[in-house]
Amino acid sequence: MKTLKILGAAAAVAAFVSFSNAADAAVIDFTSSTQFPSINAQPLTGSVHGRSFQVTSQPGGSVFGTDGINAGKCSGLSLACDRDGLGVSNDEIDGDRESITIEFSSLINVVEFYVLDLFTSRNGRNQEVGSYRTFDGTTWSNLIDFTADSNEVVNSGDIGFLAVAVNLPVKAIEWSYSGANDNVGVGDYAVAGLAVTPLPAAAWFLLTGLGGLAGMRWLRKDRAADAA
Repeated sequence: MKTLKILGAAAAVAAFVSFSNAADAAVIDFTSSTQFPSINAQPLTGSVHGRSFQVTSQPGGSVFGTDGINAGKCSGLSLACDRDGLGVSNDEIDGDRESITIEFSSLINVVEFYVLDLFTSRNGRNQEVGSYRTFDGTTWSNLIDFTADSNEVVNSGDIGFLAVAVNLPVKAIEWSYSGANDNVGVGDYAVAGLAVTPLPAAAWFLLTGLGGLAGMRWLRKDRAADAA
């Protein structure tokens, strides 16, 4: 019975951690002229949840660019949509040697990120594709592709919005060009922002402690059975 109570408490803490993370989510919004009055500078810097970050682009020395979007299409999104977001040299990532990286001073949980100008062709046969990878402080992950929403149609007044779930602790994340084409223009997109939460270190320590208590109880039961 005590073991069940311990496991129940652990589950409750885990649920609390999940709820707290959702409640504590903050959006780094590159489309916001309030958060980032000027984005034509390198590195672009800021802070969130007690961590500093900087954003750079490749090739080195290039500047971020932006253009206007149909802000009316942003209703219901977690973005200001004063601008498209971040691109390289011009208003988007549109070449196989171009990338944008955000690096944090310490690990942070990336819930999801947002891109704009990622479209599906009018005939629905082709979708633009971007790529990203994450860095955990030791190694980079493999590239992961993300594909335009089929409802975000090029030259239709849509904004090419896509939210991509990550849900990982990361030290850095990099976005790059995949080379895919939408049958209208090059496969390109703008990095609009990302939602992040602090790592719940104290809660995980509590979970570890509860797990240890459960393990000790099982060990004592095993020893008692052996003695009998």
